[in-house]
Amino acid sequence: MPTITRNGVNIHYATDGEGPALLMLHPLPFDHTLYRYQIAHFSTWFKVIAVDLRGFGRSASPPMRYGLNDICDDALAVAKAEGVDQAIVLGTSIGSKAVMLMGLDHPDFCRAVIAVGAGNKPSAHHQSHIDGYMAGRENFHAKHLRSVVSPAFADSPLGAHLLATMLERGRALDMSGEGMARTVAAAHDRDLRPRLPGLKPPLLVLNGEFDNSLSGGTETVSLVPGARHRIVKNCGHACCLEDPQTFDEHVIAFLTDKGLMPGAR
Repeated sequence: MPTITRNGVNIHYATDGEGPALLMLHPLPFDHTLYRYQIAHFSTWFKVIAVDLRGFGRSASPPMRYGLNDICDDALAVAKAEGVDQAIVLGTSIGSKAVMLMGLDHPDFCRAVIAVGAGNKPSAHHQSHIDGYMAGRENFHAKHLRSVVSPAFADSPLGAHLLATMLERGRALDMSGEGMARTVAAAHDRDLRPRLPGLKPPLLVLNGEFDNSLSGGTETVSLVPGARHRIVKNCGHACCLEDPQTFDEHVIAFLTDKGLMPGAR
């Protein structure tokens, strides 16, 4: 799988399919495989590029602090390496903040923005995540994974298996308090609300019914003219994993309406 190096930091990503580009940025504490269903489905029509954020998956965890701009610039560098000068950008949680920032700073690159969660300001919970990882990495990682899906999904055979798989992958990551502190700081380094009314690309916000970012997503939609909001029932924050069929249907309907779905009438 391909890797680029930007400012000395190795960034890993996966690609599948051909066609217009669909660039995906995952949430904490997952890696790009959170989008396993979307990669399989949307690669039918798109060139899907799914990036491992700094410190996750196979991407490096740099020892210095970094910000949301660095995450955006990593993704843009991946796109450039793949010969992509425009893309539909999709992100969840920290990924949603990054793709909204990309839409604000690079509107010509972003054909549309799909923000899952779409929290728009620093969270009051970020210090508890840092403290939890410092106290006991693996135990807190398991709790963190469960917290981003609904309890019913976490306790189902499929959900338990997928979360266990993510936990196994996470054992190789830098989830020390220091490593997580850098990532969490990047996720919470700015308040996007003052700029959101100026977001130019079409915006779709998706939230799970039990998503702890639902109020933030609702606020984001209220600030962006023409933004569309869809709720995925019976799901938590990671609704793309919990109910991929409904999630994908909302994305396809949005892209079709905006004339961005290949082959759609």
